[in-house]
Amino acid sequence: MRISIGIVKLLYSLGLTAVIVVSAIALSSAPPAMARPAPDCGPDFSWDCTMPNGTHQFVEGTRCDIAAFQKQTGAHCVIGGGF
Repeated sequence: MRISIGIVKLLYSLGLTAVIVVSAIALSSAPPAMARPAPDCGPDFSWDCTMPNGTHQFVEGTRCDIAAFQKQTGAHCVIGGGF
């Protein structure tokens, strides 16, 4: 009787350890995109961009595209009339 109780305790502890290991692997392998949502960039617009030298350039893109364009070029863009 004492041996069977020891075997049962061993099996339960091995099972619990297996559940903990599988859960840790599943949680650590979740893709980073699940951790935070992607920004909502919205639809494409036609933007009127004033370049640093004073010229105007029309650009088609989402709010995220234009933010990257402004950061790269130093332009100032507003939603414009189109091409």
